Amino acid sequence: MDLHKLIVKVMPPFHEIRSDIQLQRLVQPHKTAGEHSKMYIKKARNKYASIGAATALPGMIPGLGTVAQLAMEAGAVSTDLAFMLRWMASICYGTGLIYGRDIEEDFESEFTLVLGIWAGIVVPEKIALAKGEKLTIGHFDKHITDRIRNRMNQKIGRKLITKYGSKRGGAALGRLIPFGVGAVVGGTFNYITLQRFGKAADDYFSSAHKDYIIEE
Repeated sequence: MDLHKLIVKVMPPFHEIRSDIQLQRLVQPHKTAGEHSKMYIKKARNKYASIGAATALPGMIPGLGTVAQLAMEAGAVSTDLAFMLRWMASICYGTGLIYGRDIEEDFESEFTLVLGIWAGIVVPEKIALAKGEKLTIGHFDKHITDRIRNRMNQKIGRKLITKYGSKRGGAALGRLIPFGVGAVVGGTFNYITLQRFGKAADDYFSSAHKDYIIEE
């Protein structure tokens, strides 16, 4: 599965998230952006963990279609993993809003970058242990090149396959990401995954002037 096609499939409900953030600010007007971010991520994390990705029937993910359609259209991605990515996408967008950045128009690029940070592929330049290609937040705000996207497809794909296991679909890694139908994870794993992704999103959106490296 080409990562950008999968991201299109799991686009979050932007208008609903904007309403949720607005309500949270009205209820807790004196909290800082950092506090609101932690509240929002915690709420999403706890709800996701309580539901469990394994309960995600196709009807719970509007627009994603049936498992069979997913397997055919999305390179054998499981419903569970699509559901997890939808929650990650929501956290990414909501966290950006809290820090004053509405990333709807550039969502694919921004979400790809946060996925890269979460997967350990993209790291702040100051703590990079290996040589890599320097990126700036401004670069991702404008456009992510096909070459960089392909590299991130490969590495994020490997990370997710390692995390979830895979029934390989025979697709070449780097062009498609064969996540594997039926990869099921439990509530504890869901909790930890969303907690770590939330931290990656918070670190990214709270740092307006940080440079990043795509590690080789």
